[in-house]
Amino acid sequence: MDLYVRDDWPSGSTEAPAVWFADTPDRRGEHPQRHLASFKGVLQADAFAGYAELYAGGQIREAACLAHARRKLHDLHAVRPSSITNEALERFGALYGIEEHIHGKPPGERLRVRQTQAVPLLEDMKRWFEATILTLSAKSDTTKAIQYSLNRWPVLVYYCAASLN
Repeated sequence: MDLYVRDDWPSGSTEAPAVWFADTPDRRGEHPQRHLASFKGVLQADAFAGYAELYAGGQIREAACLAHARRKLHDLHAVRPSSITNEALERFGALYGIEEHIHGKPPGERLRVRQTQAVPLLEDMKRWFEATILTLSAKSDTTKAIQYSLNRWPVLVYYCAASLN
């Protein structure tokens, strides 16, 4: 089942949210490619490799989801809390706090706040991730969770880009 959601109310839109459930026989990339063949814009999604072809033509911009990155660390913290997972969750929490504050504000104001408040936190988070990963075993679950974010960094921070406006 592929699920597509449009909900721009947090960004001040008056268009009603919409959800589309598309039943598919398997999880292959050909399905979202067919479903989104005429779509142009930003697609916020997980790291499913089947989306890669969608981004190749430039009609669709990829935006990764902070919740997916956070969840990997949260799930580790739930079973084996550590100072590293705690610190990471606090950093994500600070970013979520910014989003809570600007929820429903006009696009220009959200962008301004993100660039002045979130970007410095994101830059610091990236430096912290890069330094922290050097102290961990390459095969640890924590390394894998941090590496997920680092591997997707440009699309993870896309929501702060001026081109969103």
